[in-house]
Amino acid sequence: MRSSRLFYLLKILREETDANHSLTLQNLLDKLNNRYPALYAKETAVRNDLNFLQYLCDMQVLPFALEQKVGPHNQFIYGLICPHFGLNQARLVFDSVSASSFLSNVQKQDLLEQISTLLSNYDMRRLQNRLQTRTCLLPSSQLPETLDGLYQAIEKNDMVSFDYYKFDLHGNRQLKKHYACIQPLRVVWSEERHYLQALNPEHADGDQQRCYRADRIQNLRILTQKAISYDTSQLRLGQFNMFSYDQTERVTFRISPNLWDMVFEKFQGSLTAVEDPDCPGKLRFDTKVELSKGFYRWVLQQGSELEVLSPSAVREEVRQKLQNALALYQNISK
Repeated sequence: MRSSRLFYLLKILREETDANHSLTLQNLLDKLNNRYPALYAKETAVRNDLNFLQYLCDMQVLPFALEQKVGPHNQFIYGLICPHFGLNQARLVFDSVSASSFLSNVQKQDLLEQISTLLSNYDMRRLQNRLQTRTCLLPSSQLPETLDGLYQAIEKNDMVSFDYYKFDLHGNRQLKKHYACIQPLRVVWSEERHYLQALNPEHADGDQQRCYRADRIQNLRILTQKAISYDTSQLRLGQFNMFSYDQTERVTFRISPNLWDMVFEKFQGSLTAVEDPDCPGKLRFDTKVELSKGFYRWVLQQGSELEVLSPSAVREEVRQKLQNALALYQNISK
């Protein structure tokens, strides 16, 4: 009987109290007897149960803290809180889950319901208005299990095998390749996707680092073969996408002032700009960039609001790409 009463008492405290909402001993007694009349809860028994719950919380057997304070009319009031996980932390977690592009609404709801066990009903109501995202058109049902398997393999230094899928011309997932032996190094979140950085022994030494989109990995298997030791501090991320590029150059840009915040954040605050002396109303700055495909795509995305001034070879490459794009639209009859 006592174990049932403890369970129901904890349930009421978890659902109806938090850092800003408390219940008196009489409130708890009334709620217990109204919801679970078969218990025949008495005041002395509930007080003892609260003391026992306090002991379990103090010993960190339960992931909560039971607060006991003196309220109005010198009555003790009780509130159950999660000391290191409150509304603000929950909102960040809820928004992160909601923002995932590769989880279905069912998967998101399942994850959020599990997290909600740490929150009161009051906080849950405040979280109803959470981050809104675009509809998940192509969810990956295996993504949570894939990520779990990758983290396990990385932790244990195990090799993995998997199938890697892309889309065919009809939009169906099609097997691109089976990778029989890959060394997973770390999982990275970039451009709203999970990427696996790994070593592929199929390639020559010094050219084995590869990136794989985790949502395209299926049928992951952890192998018994152990991986070689690898210093992950050697891993690099590209400036403009996941893929690093060895060729770098110091490039001078001219931009419209409204691009400055975006540019400053893009290069992680490692630059300063000046008023362009040759073009009033514009800004000029220079910085070191990786001359990857991602760089040129980024430049073209800015349209007429960003201009590459130097070096001449980079400027010429941008000009050529613009000419190639313009040539596609020369015949307007199409």
